[in-house]
Amino acid sequence: MIDRTFLTRICRDNRAATTVEYAMVLAMIVLAIITSISAVADKNTGIWAMVARRTGEAHAQTHP
Repeated sequence: MIDRTFLTRICRDNRAATTVEYAMVLAMIVLAIITSISAVADKNTGIWAMVARRTGEAHAQTHP
């Protein structure tokens, strides 16, 4: 059987709660980073698509 003092000590220990809180904060930071990288990647892809389209149009106009 589990010792009563062991259970009391575990109930009073705040380290696990602190660890969970830090893990949740870290997860939110990682989520924000992934979201921002995704937004930048979408914008970057759009810019390069525009460059490719305009380059193709310019090439078509100079070489009919």
